[in-house]
Amino acid sequence: MTAVPEEQADRNESFGGIRVYCSGPIRGDTSFVDNYHHLIEMVNELGAMALAESGNDIRRERNKNDDGKYPPGDRGIYKRDMEWLESSHCVVAEVSAPSHGAGFEISYALFVMNIPVLIFHSRKGKRLSAMLQGCDLPNITVIHYSDFGEIEVRLREFLHRVSKKKRTESL
Repeated sequence: MTAVPEEQADRNESFGGIRVYCSGPIRGDTSFVDNYHHLIEMVNELGAMALAESGNDIRRERNKNDDGKYPPGDRGIYKRDMEWLESSHCVVAEVSAPSHGAGFEISYALFVMNIPVLIFHSRKGKRLSAMLQGCDLPNITVIHYSDFGEIEVRLREFLHRVSKKKRTESL
């Protein structure tokens, strides 16, 4: 049996069983919505479960009634998203453009759920809020990125830490 180099083993690692709440721009400034979609795809490709909206027409997707499980409109979106957030092991967020919803979700994850949060901010984006940039809680990591390669490396590292913590807690 041949040993697999550690860096290759990390590339082959699947993060199945990890539920990742993905937060990003839905309303307002959606300049970086494609980056958000790409982040969701990366989470899924790494084998974790992305709890997020996806698809090309994100606004149309947000207005679906989920087979009657949730009330229509904003109240239904809130109820569904909170259910997803409450069931997640961690949060990843694309915050290159300001988003009230993403700020709410990040705060809830940090202060109510006490789960890890990974924040991605494009160097081409607007200046990041001091409340995120200056936050020194141990569960938050802020990454300023230039390309998707940086996102993938840091996302993989983050999911590895979350996976390790999850395994430790289940023992």
